[in-house]
Amino acid sequence: MVKRVFKVLLTFILIINMSPMNSISYGESAPRDEERIRSSIEDLINYYEEDDEYSFREIIALNYTSEDIDEDIKKISDKLIIQDNDSASSYAGNIIGIIGCGKNPRDYEGEDYVKLLVDSQERSGRFIVKSGDQHPATLAWSIIALDMAEANYEEEGAVKALLEDQNEDGGFTLTPDVDTAAMVITALANHRNIEGVEDAIEKSLEFIKSNQLESGGFPFMGSDNPYSVSCVIQGLISNGINPLSEEWKKSGNSMLDALLSFKSGKHFEYKTKWGREVNSASEQAFMALADLYRGKSMYQNIRIYEGGPDGENPSGELVIERLGNDSFRNGEEAGVEVEIKNNTDKTEEVTLIIVLYDIDKNQMINYTYVTRRIKENDDEIVAGGFLIPRRGEYEIRAFLWDNLRDMNILADPIYIEVK
Repeated sequence: MVKRVFKVLLTFILIINMSPMNSISYGESAPRDEERIRSSIEDLINYYEEDDEYSFREIIALNYTSEDIDEDIKKISDKLIIQDNDSASSYAGNIIGIIGCGKNPRDYEGEDYVKLLVDSQERSGRFIVKSGDQHPATLAWSIIALDMAEANYEEEGAVKALLEDQNEDGGFTLTPDVDTAAMVITALANHRNIEGVEDAIEKSLEFIKSNQLESGGFPFMGSDNPYSVSCVIQGLISNGINPLSEEWKKSGNSMLDALLSFKSGKHFEYKTKWGREVNSASEQAFMALADLYRGKSMYQNIRIYEGGPDGENPSGELVIERLGNDSFRNGEEAGVEVEIKNNTDKTEEVTLIIVLYDIDKNQMINYTYVTRRIKENDDEIVAGGFLIPRRGEYEIRAFLWDNLRDMNILADPIYIEVK
């Protein structure tokens, strides 16, 4: 079975409407917060639309907020800026960006960035290409990138090296540095099975909380800024914690309030007495908003794309095909019948979800689902449906997932027009 790594295409509509977001619930503030997040993301997508080049951060944020990744990946795949300096952080950034482009970082323009980074791992567990790579943030980025690439590296050694860097106060540098602590807990989130990780994460969370400002944000060199709060949002989400919960508000202000205070027009900026900075502020805010939008960490949900050729149903895959080609109309009952084919060599448990999607409001308004166990090299016909409202613009979408908890996409979705 081919692993569908861009499952983030369509999971958001079901994450919001069917189940808690990675055990995250926005509570009473959900409608307002959801609208602010959605609106800010739309502004950022428009802001980046005319750019000819993207950093790896911009690439992964554009990927994760896409509602049509098959189309959007074509627009961004050739715009990645490859960092050509030799350092562990550059290799890690390149790996993340290449994966975000839908390409393979093991063979990108003749270079194997995964091997370059893996080969740089020393007996200490750290990834050292040059002297500046000793920083714990670099080690965290390396772990995140290699996890995304599903690489074979000395995971326990790398994680233990991170744990060694932790101070008594829960931070990882000599001065209070919330950014680094947030990056570290993002990297550690995938490795809770290793001894000491759970305690280290809890200690870091206490450190981060103790440094929260009245604005809801966090300081960097004593100043509230968009970079730190963006890192913390991503760090908390990667660990299944709601950054917008009451627990993480200060004087009634949430992290979203703090982050959006740096929004200027369609982008974000950080003003100081020396001037204003836009690029890093915008791209880091974009990533944080993308994680809030999906309710799950982009680092844990985007992997190397392994899709089969267009128009083919290769052996070893699960496939869904619609039976019939009738279109549906407003005010009618929509009955969708599909055939699920299990071309693998083992019995698969699958969940078919049929969704009624409001195009104008950009949200799901109804759904039905069914779970089946289908034997190897067998098929089954499944049907579902609902009443389409008389007014509005709608589309019917059918997805095949492994289950409603993990939501791994197992086959290409089906889209049906409503006239």
